[in-house]
Amino acid sequence: MSVSDVLYIIDKRMNLMSEPIKASFDDLYAMYSPKEYVRTLMQDLNYDLPFHTMGKLKAYLHALLPQDTVRTTFVGSSHGLDAVALKYDFKPEEILARWTDDDTIEQPFPSSESGIEATFIDAQPEPLRFAHNVNLAEKSLVANLTQPYSDELQDHFTRMTDVVTAIGVTSYLGPEGLEQIVETAFVNGDAQLLCFAVVKYLHTNALLLTCKKHGLGIYKLGEMHQRAYRDDSERVRVTDALRARGILTPEDEHNSISSVFLAYRKELLGAAQTLVISDDNKNFVGCTEQGTSDFSEQSVNEWPHPWHIALTAEQCEDRDLHQKLTNLHMQGDIQVGDVLTMVKRPNSVRPSLEHAGYLAKMFAGEYVVQEEQLDSGAIRQTLTRIQSTINANVLSEVPANSSVLETELQKHGHVLVRVGEPVEENKVLKLLIGDGKPMNYRYGNTNRKKVKGTSALEVTPWPEHLNILPHSELTYHTEFPKRMSFICHVPPEQGGETSLYDCAVAYDLLPTALQEKLTQQNVSFRKRYVYKLDQSRYPSWQQVLGEDATANELMAHFRDMGYDCVLFQENDNGELIDVVETQLTRPLVYEYHGRRCLHSSVIGIAPYWYKRMWPDKQPPLTATWENEEPFLMSELSQMEDALLAARIRYNQWREHDVIILDNPRIAHGRLPFKGERVIGALMAQPAQFVKQDGQWTVEAIR
Repeated sequence: MSVSDVLYIIDKRMNLMSEPIKASFDDLYAMYSPKEYVRTLMQDLNYDLPFHTMGKLKAYLHALLPQDTVRTTFVGSSHGLDAVALKYDFKPEEILARWTDDDTIEQPFPSSESGIEATFIDAQPEPLRFAHNVNLAEKSLVANLTQPYSDELQDHFTRMTDVVTAIGVTSYLGPEGLEQIVETAFVNGDAQLLCFAVVKYLHTNALLLTCKKHGLGIYKLGEMHQRAYRDDSERVRVTDALRARGILTPEDEHNSISSVFLAYRKELLGAAQTLVISDDNKNFVGCTEQGTSDFSEQSVNEWPHPWHIALTAEQCEDRDLHQKLTNLHMQGDIQVGDVLTMVKRPNSVRPSLEHAGYLAKMFAGEYVVQEEQLDSGAIRQTLTRIQSTINANVLSEVPANSSVLETELQKHGHVLVRVGEPVEENKVLKLLIGDGKPMNYRYGNTNRKKVKGTSALEVTPWPEHLNILPHSELTYHTEFPKRMSFICHVPPEQGGETSLYDCAVAYDLLPTALQEKLTQQNVSFRKRYVYKLDQSRYPSWQQVLGEDATANELMAHFRDMGYDCVLFQENDNGELIDVVETQLTRPLVYEYHGRRCLHSSVIGIAPYWYKRMWPDKQPPLTATWENEEPFLMSELSQMEDALLAARIRYNQWREHDVIILDNPRIAHGRLPFKGERVIGALMAQPAQFVKQDGQWTVEAIR
């Protein structure tokens, strides 16, 4: 027996069909060479269904089956045409040119990085031999799938198949032939997906019922161009049939159309009514039993819930898609019960915000996250949207006085006054001040203006699509407010919550080893100033000392407060300018009201956030260990994760809401938003960090 004879397996006990599977193309199809086959089908009849269907399947396959190798069984080989479309990015015209040229027709295909391990099953041996010889198939089986299966064929379907494709033969197999595949590969085996196409003029109900009968779910990938009509008689026969059923379209007048379906094991997608994936253009596509549609404000409202959003490892690291997921969440399109599945590459050292799974961290308490280790070492994450519960301390009336407020703050660290009507700003300020005094934003990172008609300051005016990381106001400075308030004048249309985080809870959530390291060491904050107002990179020292101040006066001012200062020059659009860098040591952990708190402001300026989310923006402040060693990315990520997990939820801003914080205890940030958002900020009761007996504490400045 020659080598070529063992490249495929013929079950001699199996009788080939008396009627050819490929209808009128049997003579061409039975040949070893596909030259005349592709010339007749692809060139003369514009047959491109494999490229349409495999292009669709590729997106779903990689999103739903994240393993390194996907064992795919192609029923009806088409000389390997289906595999070419799935494993490579060749266009139809490229294959036509390659397989009609004697110099290139038998040229082997290169190794594919698609992860597809292909097995071909067909009634004709010669096309299988060709596909194997040109490196398109790892295995071939000659079999008539309308007859009982051989032991070897059964073994292949039950143990060695993840995906089955039947693009050109489903109409010939019929419900009985399809059922035999489903029973063997899915009921008795471990197959996950079945992609099949049926010419539109045939009734599909029996095929769909066959899948559903055995517990498979069904999505319709769409109606796709199959080929041109062979002659006018075929066109008339098909269009008459479609017209009689009331489903004739203008496209049917010119081409034969096929309906393409994706059947799936229910365990893979649960009860999802809509499967959502991302296409090559980073647009979401929704797939239901009725068909697919691209994302739009209209279509997304028509996608039935629950959804299953499936992303590949590569897509999970795409910032644009991450932003689109955030928008879907903000808009309320991701609803309770919807599921997102994602893949995290093995041994990934990326910070969590560079992965789409960050959605569950940013909106902590609104998703349940499950993780599964895959054989490849990658991690499959499942995010399930849940009903968020309010855990904020919500008051229906304004505290009677500052002492009552202090009792609430010592117990909860915050209050949300939600009375549904305006609260006088002077009343809020009086509560904040108590026996202290008000504070301004003189040493802040941005130049703040006042909210029109109030004495409150505007909040950080950063782009609305960004989240602002947790931080405590001005705790990088020698003085900071003990109490702080946010007043909602205009709530945004979507999102925009001033997010709250309990620094004491965050410390408790840290790994023990990191707790010890943070307690034993300090952080060095560095901040740079320039003279110019509204300079793109740094705040102006005019904000601190006025417009006539010099760099030397600024350094003297900060040195009097305990800072170290350095003066240097930097190029600013071709002009050398003076830059003053101030340096101050602060605690990473401090004792407050009997609990240890994580200093959140270290995270608020994490360099990886700027690099990923706002690459053109320089952090206004930087931080290192006291010995000037940089923080490890893993250390910053663990601190950020702990803070985000300590989120306090209050279900979005409402007009006239007032939040009052114990600033050293409760950090704040901001979630992305859309629409006008007007929030005012007030600060009072100056406080400072003091080190006593080796422990940092917070004390009021009288």
